[in-house]
Amino acid sequence: PNYAVAKYDARGDRVFQQLWNTSVAGVDTPRRDRMQFTQGSFVYKLLFSAAKPSDFPSGQDPLSGSLEVDVMPNSSGAAAGTALPVRLLQIDIAVKDARAGVAGWYFLTYVYDKSLPGSSPWRKMAPLGLTWGNDPDGTTVTHSWINPAAPAYARAHVTFKHPEPRLNGPVDNPNSACMSCHTTAQSASA
Repeated sequence: PNYAVAKYDARGDRVFQQLWNTSVAGVDTPRRDRMQFTQGSFVYKLLFSAAKPSDFPSGQDPLSGSLEVDVMPNSSGAAAGTALPVRLLQIDIAVKDARAGVAGWYFLTYVYDKSLPGSSPWRKMAPLGLTWGNDPDGTTVTHSWINPAAPAYARAHVTFKHPEPRLNGPVDNPNSACMSCHTTAQSASA
């Protein structure tokens, strides 16, 4: 299993406060007309993996030396209340910026790279890629950059490799991409 923690800046927090602010206590009816992030809104997400070194082929643990923390998973039964050790695998960052074109957002994903120099696990987070659009024609990817020097385990997970890859982190849905998932979530379904 994987676990994530996200944090919006004050501008993003204000959007959610307006979206869910109702005059009736206990009524959670979103006000979708207020769901507009302002320029410069910023969010980051830390994604952790519960994979243990023994879950990988001998000597192939890609998370060796990664930041380790304990989480309390939402569960019931015998495991309830038991701390679960997890390791930092991925960091996602999104910034609302008009220069990103029609999508209006830049998405950046970092992944853990144990081969980077230094002892700080934070300094071992390598950029996997950057995306700023949804490449609607579906033939040529011009709105994404994938770092050719990113760790192989992370590059192997990017999606839509035909004709070219689109940004998607190792914790993300392998059938989608950052922009496909997040920007279409704001559009009305057909």
